Amino acid sequence: MRSATSLFVLMILLVSCRAHKIQPTVEEPLQVPQVLVLSVGAADLRDLDEGKSIVTHDQLGADRCHFPSLQIGKDAWLHATTVDGRLTIGGEGRFYGAKVGGEVCVGDDLFACHSHFYEAVHVEGDVTAVDTHFNGLLCATAEIIDLTDVRAQSIYVKATGPYYDKQLVYIKGNTCIAGDITFESERGRVIFDIHTRVEGTIKGGHALPSYECDRIILESNRSH
Repeated sequence: MRSATSLFVLMILLVSCRAHKIQPTVEEPLQVPQVLVLSVGAADLRDLDEGKSIVTHDQLGADRCHFPSLQIGKDAWLHATTVDGRLTIGGEGRFYGAKVGGEVCVGDDLFACHSHFYEAVHVEGDVTAVDTHFNGLLCATAEIIDLTDVRAQSIYVKATGPYYDKQLVYIKGNTCIAGDITFESERGRVIFDIHTRVEGTIKGGHALPSYECDRIILESNRSH
């Protein structure tokens, strides 16, 4: 009788241990870094689409590439390249058939052709754009903003240069500005062609027909 009772208790203990069996720990897979830091010299990238953001303190050229974001210390040249998020350029930025989904900051002049900017663009220099879309605010500390066949929302021109220099926004071709053009310095000029449109208002300056352009630029150059 005691033997049967002991066997019964042992079976209960075995069942209990199995019910409370400790599950093995599953190790999480190592996360591959999603940011690639380039530390040696300028880089020239082609046909790169690996889902990695790039950080470099030097120049960067990209041809037919795709990045989540970019942080470039010096000049940048982007051709047929897409940046999903934020783009920061310490020097001059050149865009040819490029698309940028996030905010853009350029530390010098900006040149854009057949490109599309979906968020705000901030430029610490002059702007030249052809057949390009600015879906967000275009803000530039510029003496001249030259736009041909461009679609833009609002333009904000920060003050720069001597107080007597005029700041120019030159809109040509079929350019359309959906919002306002604002000059912080209150010494702005908007020079326009017959087919261009500014659907908002001009603040801190006034509009001039295109034939006045050469005279104003000559006067501005003489003052330097």
